[in-house]
Amino acid sequence: MLISTLINKLKSPPDLAALRAAHAKTLDELEKAPADAKLATKERDAREALAVAEARIGRARERAAAERAEEAEREAEGRRTKLRELHERTQASLDVAVQARVTAAVRELAQVVAEVRAFELGRQDASQRARVLMRSCSLADIDAALGVESADHAAGCIARWSADDEGKRDETGRPIYSPSELAERRAHQARVAEADARRRAENAVIARADPRDAAAALARGARAEVGVAAADPLVAALAGGPT
Repeated sequence: MLISTLINKLKSPPDLAALRAAHAKTLDELEKAPADAKLATKERDAREALAVAEARIGRARERAAAERAEEAEREAEGRRTKLRELHERTQASLDVAVQARVTAAVRELAQVVAEVRAFELGRQDASQRARVLMRSCSLADIDAALGVESADHAAGCIARWSADDEGKRDETGRPIYSPSELAERRAHQARVAEADARRRAENAVIARADPRDAAAALARGARAEVGVAAADPLVAALAGGPT
């Protein structure tokens, strides 16, 4: 551009003032051109340096983020490890406590089963011993010892059966049973009533909360009239004495 301007100026008639002005302008442009080039170079260098700095900052941020993530992961892993250890200790404590409670419950259950078995055996033994004593006791003695009403029950049964037998008539209105037959029937009914009363007394012994106490009471009540049975080891055992 400057060269074409000079050529055009040279073709025209020489004008010293114009030449001087053009020369001055040309010098000014020449002075400014290197400055603009330097600025462009500096601007380019600055942009390149800025890009490099931004790249370094980006990489630094990435490294810092990665380090923070790793640190957070390590902390999280440490918390998880502590939680696992706490869970294991708690589970172990719970296992020990549960095992202890289960063991205690099993022992208690075994003790209860043993007591129940012992009670059942004791009740069977007391019932058997009571039956032995009852064979030698009167119903009155049984009633006095156990607080039951076996004799009244037997007497009531005999009275009802006797009244029923005496009230039976044939077509002509005469009694069906003769006096001797009535006597035989009454004797049989008395045996049946007494056996039924003794079974009721045995059931009363078995139904007691502590059958040995009931059998011992029966033994003490029977001693006065059962001399042979009082010396028997079964009687002594039921009464709480030495066997």
